[in-house]
Amino acid sequence: MDNFLTIIVAIAGIFGIFKIVNEITLSRTSKHRDDYEFTKNYLDDLNNPNTHRFIIEKGFRALTNNNYSVEEIKYLLSQDEPMELIYLRASSKKIVYFDLETQLYIWNGIYKRSWFRKIISELLVMTYTVTAFLAVMLFLLNHDTNLLDLKFFIISISLGFFAVLALIKRSDFNDAVDFMNMLENEK
Repeated sequence: MDNFLTIIVAIAGIFGIFKIVNEITLSRTSKHRDDYEFTKNYLDDLNNPNTHRFIIEKGFRALTNNNYSVEEIKYLLSQDEPMELIYLRASSKKIVYFDLETQLYIWNGIYKRSWFRKIISELLVMTYTVTAFLAVMLFLLNHDTNLLDLKFFIISISLGFFAVLALIKRSDFNDAVDFMNMLENEK
């Protein structure tokens, strides 16, 4: 009798796992279909001259979680690889901006200077290396002190935080370079 109950529970477990996997797979497929339908309707709205600018901007925000002008949205979507460009544009939002008058992307702030763009990536790697090294060295050099000593802990965490920020900034800069290169290649 115990073996029979064990077999029943095992079979029920297998069907339960199958049902969970099936639901996850179907929900993903359903989500892709919903995304497709929304995108198709959005593009219809975008091509309709009577659609209000607010609806176009809100629809793009719903698709990408980014706020752009209607002109910039149309420019991005008119390119050969809009999905990749939108991803790269989101990563480089503080490094490049869209000039509404010229309908072109322009480097922002200090990034306008080509000499700075040539060295910034290496400077950010060097910043990461130095701050990460110092964060680790604080604990290695003070092995006789309490690891939970507040000042060493705060300094080390702060240096580690700056190291991570340097890596993120480098990644964003590289995405901006890729973005601008893709736009150059599509001309």
